[in-house]
Amino acid sequence: NMLNNNNIIIDATHLSVISREYIVKKVVAHNKCSINKYILNALYVNSPLSVCKERLEYRNVNNLQYYIPLEIIEENNEIVTIPSKNEGFDNIYIINN
Repeated sequence: NMLNNNNIIIDATHLSVISREYIVKKVVAHNKCSINKYILNALYVNSPLSVCKERLEYRNVNNLQYYIPLEIIEENNEIVTIPSKNEGFDNIYIINN
């Protein structure tokens, strides 16, 4: 809840501008009408496709989480867009691994 002025972390896969748009708009709207402003940060983990596939295979084989087909990683790789300040983010942090 943005009304209690706590830090908010949204931990999800938002690969495209469109998938992040709702969250960004919500924060921007809150900041326009509140004295307590949120800083909108994006964290982008830049991993090679091969590494993503290896990690997913390991998770799938070891039943660490629910099963996700490898094709999903390939499909997601096609649509991923690095966050930008044009979207409304104050800061963007990129982790290369």
